[in-house]
Amino acid sequence: MKKNVGKGQNAEFASETNVQEVREQNRQSQLGKSQKSQQAEFASETDVAEVREQNRQAEMKKQQASGSRANGSFNQTK
Repeated sequence: MKKNVGKGQNAEFASETNVQEVREQNRQSQLGKSQKSQQAEFASETDVAEVREQNRQAEMKKQQASGSRANGSFNQTK
């Protein structure tokens, strides 16, 4: 008798489950795990302080270059 109840519950559960939706959720979950592991791998290989320093130096060079061009063109027009 217990087996019949079990089968009835499984049939009820199966009829309420959208198999395609479950497969899509599983696929999305796997994609999310894959992306997280790639991000973690990248993050573990990146020295944040070094990147910030490189960005700071690049910004300073950019400002110096734009400043010297502005001054140079201003002096040429006189």
